[in-house]
Amino acid sequence: MGASALWRDAVIEYIHFNTPLSASQILTSVRWITPDVHGYSKEHIDGVLHAMQFVTEENSCSIIVCTNAEMLLPAAANRLLKSMEEPNPGWHVILCVENERLLPSTLRSRCIVYHLPGTQNIVAQKSLPMFVTCLFECTNITVAMAQFQLLREHCAGSAARTALYLDVLLLHWKKKREGADSLQIQKADAVIHVICTAYRQLPMPGGEMLFWRLLLLRMYKSWNDGLEKRVS
Repeated sequence: MGASALWRDAVIEYIHFNTPLSASQILTSVRWITPDVHGYSKEHIDGVLHAMQFVTEENSCSIIVCTNAEMLLPAAANRLLKSMEEPNPGWHVILCVENERLLPSTLRSRCIVYHLPGTQNIVAQKSLPMFVTCLFECTNITVAMAQFQLLREHCAGSAARTALYLDVLLLHWKKKREGADSLQIQKADAVIHVICTAYRQLPMPGGEMLFWRLLLLRMYKSWNDGLEKRVS
């Protein structure tokens, strides 16, 4: 099952047991929003605010589910804050994150934290490739560094989990080769070689941060060296 399906199933189960909505009502009363690769913009949130202007039916509720809420850019977070402080009756906002500390403190202070069961490995399935994409393509360095902090916390003290994340990275880069041009294949092969080498040098407990920092630097250098060789 993919990461998005894990999130969706866990959130729907939470809504089902904590709201008056029936299974059929959940389909029509829950609105899901997702960020683009750059994160949530103010325009993303404007659509949410427009929907929240409408009054819900009596004894019912409407719910906005914001996935990957750690990708809320400052303007979007500030825009959402007001609606969370003074929501119209019957409206609720669910912010999905892998680590609540990645939320802006202004939003976090207005939330009730609930840990969804069965979603512990979502960071490995989804956020790690997202982080690598942000880092290598420089789409959003703020999001990239937030993902690096999350990666460091999840890998702390666990060589097995580090190996799991290496598996995810290896699969990610093998997929990037599919249908790619010769330059992209050359660059991906260079990164894959770095990842395969890392399997033989898993960190000792306490060395995870240095391990990932060096690995990502080597991957980044291999990616760019492949480009420079082709251009020259």
